Amino acid sequence: MKEKVLQSILDKKIVAILRGLEYEENFKVMESLLHGGITNFEVTLNTKGALKIIEEASKRYQKDGFIGAGTVKNAEDALAAINSGAQFLITPNLSKGSVAVAVEKNVLIAPGVFTPTEIVKAYELGCEVVKLFPAVSLGSDYIKQVKAPLDNIRIMAVGGIGLNNIHEFFKAGADAVGLGSALVPTNLVKEGRYDLLKVRFKEFLEAIG
Repeated sequence: MKEKVLQSILDKKIVAILRGLEYEENFKVMESLLHGGITNFEVTLNTKGALKIIEEASKRYQKDGFIGAGTVKNAEDALAAINSGAQFLITPNLSKGSVAVAVEKNVLIAPGVFTPTEIVKAYELGCEVVKLFPAVSLGSDYIKQVKAPLDNIRIMAVGGIGLNNIHEFFKAGADAVGLGSALVPTNLVKEGRYDLLKVRFKEFLEAIG
């Protein structure tokens, strides 16, 4: 399963980040984006009822996509998310406890990293991909420079990426990106314009080039 999740992220290039939505809104967003072609969804644990959302979504869409947990800060979060059905974990920091749980359970984890030292450390701990965060603060050229000596480590860029700069990050060597409000604007969700989310996704795909 872990290999399939990783391949899905690398193939689709985008992980949709769902944060702070109402319970049913999460499923409406997922269904719209699934129809548009996205297969990877991260529900952040600081969303109300996150574990229940993950549990339900992993059942509803088990044949269509992969449901992961984001904002996983420690081993306890990691275990709770996995027990709720999370198929991958994404963290804001390099938590050895979270990584250890994921490795033991054979679940893909992308820990948050910022420096080359953290990137290598995550790789040594058994992580197949890392989350460069906050990516916009470092800039796309940072990935290009880091990838020169560390080209064997897959990088998912997260934080501040939009239509105006997503092409730059992939050109620099990013293997995937995580998109939150840039892909799922709160106003569209609140207005029930879920059909426009598919349009947003296509715009991002075109911007990637």
